[in-house]
Amino acid sequence: MSVEEMQAEIRRLSVADLQKLEDSIHAVYRSKRVGLLYDDAHGVLSEVDLVAAADAAFLEYDRNEADIGGPPEAGSANLSA
Repeated sequence: MSVEEMQAEIRRLSVADLQKLEDSIHAVYRSKRVGLLYDDAHGVLSEVDLVAAADAAFLEYDRNEADIGGPPEAGSANLSA
C-alpha cells in the first residue's frame, strides 16, 4: 500500500480509530528510538519536528523584520511592530 493510499484510507477512519492509529504510530517511533527528543502520554517530538518548528519561527521573524524595515536598533526602547 502506498503512502497516498494510506492517506486516503485514514480520512475514512472514525475519531476513535484515528486515536488508535496515532497510538500505534507513536509506539513505532518509540521502538525505533531514532531522534526522539520528547516522549510522553501525548505523543512524541522528533528532531525533524523541532527543526520544522524552528524553521517556521525564523521565517515568521524574517517576515516581521521585513515588514518593519529591518531589525530594531540596539538599545531601542520601542521593540513592538
